[in-house]
Amino acid sequence: MLSAVFSFQGRLNRLQYFLGAVGLGVAEFVFVLVAGAFAVVFRQQFGLIPTALLGLFVLVVVLPAVMWIGFSLQARRFRDIGWEPVFVIPAWIAVMALDLWIAQSGPKLPMLPFAGPTILGRLINLGMVCCLLFWPGNKYGDEFLEPESGQTSASPAPAQPVRRAVPAAPAVTGFGRRGLT
Repeated sequence: MLSAVFSFQGRLNRLQYFLGAVGLGVAEFVFVLVAGAFAVVFRQQFGLIPTALLGLFVLVVVLPAVMWIGFSLQARRFRDIGWEPVFVIPAWIAVMALDLWIAQSGPKLPMLPFAGPTILGRLINLGMVCCLLFWPGNKYGDEFLEPESGQTSASPAPAQPVRRAVPAAPAVTGFGRRGLT
């Protein structure tokens, strides 16, 4: 069961990705509530807030786990779309880091000492999230197969991928049924 959460292999359709992302967000929210309750109780009992201990726990345990699960969800969804996650995710991170660097090197407003992403960076991020949520997946796996190995040497035709025979999909009626598969 944990391999379903932590694995980078396989595919996720749109609904599975959405539910996984919502589940991850709920888990983060519950952690923040528990950490806040822990800080309040600790302050009432001992008169101080263990910020260093809580911060160390977040940096060592929680942040890597959340990042790992988030990247595994994205990698499996990108693979379902037909994009190679080994190239897409690092490119996305590089574009967001470059955007943040550009935002930091520009002039800052006195009210905002930390400049967040630029409008272009936010639009790129929104576009990638919309692709993850709304781009239809490849229902039948890989679209192309390797060429047949039964070719003779007398025909020096270049090797081209052969389309897979796809069975006809059953007729689906009703609103929104296509988005669930």
